[in-house]
Amino acid sequence: MRILIKYTLKSMMEKKFRAFLIVFAIALACGLFLASSRLSSSITDMYYEKITAMYGDADIDIYTNEDSPTYYISLGGCKKVEDKCKRIIPQGYAGAEYKPAGAEGTQYIQIQAYNIEDYLAINKLAVLEGDPLKCKEADLILSEHGMTQLGLSVGDEINLRVNGSMHKVKIVAKVGAEGIFKNESQSGYITGIMPFDTIAKYNKTNNRASEIHIDVKDGVDIDETIAELKEIYPKYTVERTVNIVEIQNQLSSITMPFMMMTFIVVFMSVFIIYSSFKVIMLEKLPAVGTFRSIGADKWVMNGVLLLEALFYGIIGGIVGCLLGIGCLYVLSNIMVTQMMGESGGITLNIPAGSYFLAFLMGVVMAILSTLVPILSVSKISLKDIILNSR
Repeated sequence: MRILIKYTLKSMMEKKFRAFLIVFAIALACGLFLASSRLSSSITDMYYEKITAMYGDADIDIYTNEDSPTYYISLGGCKKVEDKCKRIIPQGYAGAEYKPAGAEGTQYIQIQAYNIEDYLAINKLAVLEGDPLKCKEADLILSEHGMTQLGLSVGDEINLRVNGSMHKVKIVAKVGAEGIFKNESQSGYITGIMPFDTIAKYNKTNNRASEIHIDVKDGVDIDETIAELKEIYPKYTVERTVNIVEIQNQLSSITMPFMMMTFIVVFMSVFIIYSSFKVIMLEKLPAVGTFRSIGADKWVMNGVLLLEALFYGIIGGIVGCLLGIGCLYVLSNIMVTQMMGESGGITLNIPAGSYFLAFLMGVVMAILSTLVPILSVSKISLKDIILNSR
């Protein structure tokens, strides 16, 4: 047996290009299978993570669209569904300009306006310094990233230009990359939180919101509440903050063709492996005859030949998993850029089961693709092999 295995390994090393071709075919099929099977889930997870970072645990979002009469939404209509809501959270936006002392240019800060109690009820703040609950009146919360960029510290008072007017604000807290600050470093913007009432006054919106987030009570039907709100706000968009079904339907039109391409590659890989092993068996036929003539059992020879296929399957499966990670990262980056308008910050969540299935696929594909050539050789009698009359 040791001689047979040694011979098999030696013959594999002698035909390096053919070995590479078989391993590459298996790896490509496994890699594409891993990427295509996890693409939809990975994008959905990243989409969900991005949305929940923005809106936290809120269930419903109301915002303006091209048919809306103004850029702002009155909170009065939400009182009609107040009995179904844990909390109704108005949000505002403002672009603020800050000019550091001695600097020639200005820095832009994207202000998101919340009443801090409302924000903390649905979202996260990783407090590093200061007290966010002191964010009242003309106070500002910045992230560690934003403070570093601006060269500021907690307790500093700065002048911001908001809506054409200068306002003195105080930094009351420094926070980490959680909640609305989670993707700040990737977005390229500096984000800050200020009280909703203050920004509404700066923007002169008469206490109306740019968006309204609603956290419904437990047991309340979200779709029914959305239907009621659509009647109240017919010229505004009312929808779930996270609509997983919609994003999955959108992704299916992209992932299905990719899955079909994977099946085509698998078929081509099986054909390559089958053809290669057919040639290998023809080349090894004289050696097979020699081993069988000195007493090697037919099934032992078949086992040794299958061991070669198993070796290719194991190597191809491992390489395929690595290839699949790279392929999934590239595809996810492209799709996230198209769907969310940003690149980078890609996080891949690939369970161990997916790696195992991709690896197992490589092993099974290698063995099944070589069974026919191996069994064909085993059917040839020793006499026909020796006389070369097969």
